[in-house]
Amino acid sequence: MKNYQLPLIFLLLIVTSCSFNQEKNNSKEKNPKVVQKSFPNYSYSIENSIPGSADLYLPEDGAGLPDGRIIVADNEDGLHVILEDGSTKSFGNMKKAGYSDGGARGVFLERNGKHILVSCVNSGEIYRINIEKETSEIIYRHNYGINNIYKDREGNIWFTQSAENPNGTTEALDEAFANPIPTGALYRLKKEKNSNSFKPKMMADSLFFANGITMDESEEHVYVAEFRMDRIIRFQVSKDTLRNKEQYSIILSPDNLERGPNGNIWVASLMQNKIFAIDKNDKSRHEVFSAKSEMNEEKQKEWVRKTHLGESVIDIGHPDMWNPLTGPLTGLFWSYDQNEIYFTGLGSKVLKYPFQPAPN
Repeated sequence: MKNYQLPLIFLLLIVTSCSFNQEKNNSKEKNPKVVQKSFPNYSYSIENSIPGSADLYLPEDGAGLPDGRIIVADNEDGLHVILEDGSTKSFGNMKKAGYSDGGARGVFLERNGKHILVSCVNSGEIYRINIEKETSEIIYRHNYGINNIYKDREGNIWFTQSAENPNGTTEALDEAFANPIPTGALYRLKKEKNSNSFKPKMMADSLFFANGITMDESEEHVYVAEFRMDRIIRFQVSKDTLRNKEQYSIILSPDNLERGPNGNIWVASLMQNKIFAIDKNDKSRHEVFSAKSEMNEEKQKEWVRKTHLGESVIDIGHPDMWNPLTGPLTGLFWSYDQNEIYFTGLGSKVLKYPFQPAPN
């Protein structure tokens, strides 16, 4: 991304909404006796920050590769690989394939472990990167920006459109952040038989800033973070359509979603500097990571007040509201062997913690 665009992108990050009191909602959970105590709990520590050189540029998402390497999105180069000493370097030669507008956001490792998909919220492009050869190609261009991405077992690519921002522009994203506008959508790209092309289909529309996306283990349901409605919604997949839309969980400003090792849904709450895990059995929410600060707590209250009054939240932003992080917390992913968990965001660093999946 061009340097002059950074203030605008930062502005986008600080004009979300929050309209629910998380602790109040947690207190209303039914059947507390069935809540499992098997989720980890991490707190922010600067010792867990990588890389030490802080040379990443908005690493919103990432993936662990089969060979042990860690790949993260980078706004300037598209992708970076984190080396053993904590330093990073550009990966995949995305600029050679045409990456120039910035906006690399979603990162998805294909099941064969040989390719990575990267979505761009500015250009509306989806890149496919050959991991071994470090070559990239654009496999699809959408009319508007693409936020996050998921590829199912049948080879279909699902993605979220947060707003109707024409390729290379961000004004509509600004507006959709500042004021709830139902211009978000969920799309599926179906692979054409005997062809490398994809046929797009809108699966759901009128969403308020569609953000993170994932599926359950059986891929019978698709989950979408509806960022400006402070909730995660779930659809049942029925052949070429979606049905039985439901509010799956209330999470303040949900960003990226990931299906965890045991099938639970994990989500980053941007405004809270927190990560939550949602139990797949009873939908109970569990706080698994927190980076608290006094400024962050104050800004959450202001956010709630303005949202409930129907006022724009355009003027809430302050750099210190993300302390002690270097920027908004947006996502998480695991190493390929699931021995480590990584927390990502729109700052300059990634956090790394040990992880051990709990028994099912």
